[in-house]
Amino acid sequence: MTKTHPSNFFQEEYALGYCPNQEDYDPNFVGPTWDELLDLLKDEKIKELYILFCGKAHSDGTIGGTGFGLVTQRDVQHVLIEEWNKVGGKIKDISTDPDYTPYLAEKLLGLNVIPEHVTGIVVRKVR
Repeated sequence: MTKTHPSNFFQEEYALGYCPNQEDYDPNFVGPTWDELLDLLKDEKIKELYILFCGKAHSDGTIGGTGFGLVTQRDVQHVLIEEWNKVGGKIKDISTDPDYTPYLAEKLLGLNVIPEHVTGIVVRKVR
């Protein structure tokens, strides 16, 4: 069952990077980092958000949205802290390396498949 929301459910929309389609996907594009996502949430005072990760899906090579969900700023921070605990203190490396973004996206949303390449993150602030 799909839950729908009134149009005024979302306050504002932000994007980091870009959401590609089949024609404009660039496999060499360096996507956003987790630090950039956290900075956006902090700067715009976003506590609850609908998040969409865009890029290329690992499972079948589909281009477009690779995962979406309703989360909180705390969820976004918690995923990074959990990973930091696993690797033993290299949080800056994890949060500033765009190669970690697909993995963290998978952990944040509980996706079955890790996105292969994240080119963009769309955030909709929930009222």
